[in-house]
Amino acid sequence: MFSWKKKFSPRRHYNKGYNFYRHRSFLPSGGIVRRKTGGHVRLYFSRVVLMVFLAVLVYVMYYFFYSPNFKLTEIEIRGRENISEFALKNIVEEQFDHSRFLIFRQDNIFMFSKGLARKNIKNSYVLDELIIDKQYPHKISISIKEKVSTVVWVTKKENVDRYYYLDLNGVVLGEMPILEVEKIYTDKKIVADEKEKAIEVENDSGGVASQEQGSIILPLIYDLSNSEVKIKEQVLDGKAITFIIELSQKFAAAFPNIKVKHFATPELMTTRVHIITEKGWAVYFESAKNLDAQLQNLKLVLEGKIKDPSKIQYIDLRFDDRVYYK
Repeated sequence: MFSWKKKFSPRRHYNKGYNFYRHRSFLPSGGIVRRKTGGHVRLYFSRVVLMVFLAVLVYVMYYFFYSPNFKLTEIEIRGRENISEFALKNIVEEQFDHSRFLIFRQDNIFMFSKGLARKNIKNSYVLDELIIDKQYPHKISISIKEKVSTVVWVTKKENVDRYYYLDLNGVVLGEMPILEVEKIYTDKKIVADEKEKAIEVENDSGGVASQEQGSIILPLIYDLSNSEVKIKEQVLDGKAITFIIELSQKFAAAFPNIKVKHFATPELMTTRVHIITEKGWAVYFESAKNLDAQLQNLKLVLEGKIKDPSKIQYIDLRFDDRVYYK
């Protein structure tokens, strides 16, 4: 049955109009706009906070990683004896130019990698101890303890003599910088400052003696095969090294009038040892045999048949019963 009241209820029409006007406001021009809500304010505030955060982040990154406040400007080397201070500093300074995490230079104390520096130094030198510390805000401190070097190995690379430190086992400890070579083994004298003076005099043991702190410069051994060597590689047997050290001392005592220019070996890991004199003639020794017996044979030959050794090329003492010369 049709109900008039249910279909045209005045209360229902009143509520519908009230809800319409409650959610809308009318402008004088007759236009209708929606009222602003809190979401727009929150979005605006979030953008402001983000911009402030990014500005602070950029400033912090610049202050700690790019500004001069934490730039590395000093490298301190402690414990150095034979290794060049310049060479060690150069290894570290080269690392300064490399980036870390793609965007940060390692000349910053926070970005400098001690592990990479330790690896680079150990690739160039064999050390008993290596400690790298950061001293904020501008300093890197490197403390080393070198392995004991006994002789210097010389070989040619690209027609240039290269000098290497060897230990008692004939293992290459590291390359000797050219400045050290010129300072010690040539007539050219290089003095870094007034505190580092040395007087060089000729030495009959195959090198040059230095009166600085009473030290004796290590004997030179030339590799006649000019084989390429690598750090930590063994190039000569330990017994041959010991033989050369003993030979350098006993030869100078037994033949004070014969000046030794250097020692030589015909190849790597050989037992043959040569003495090259300043006048150009050589003496061949066998490091696996008795040194005193070979020196005695040399003395007999020089006092007997060979009065003027400058007229010969070599004297070969490697055979027990016979001495050969040419």
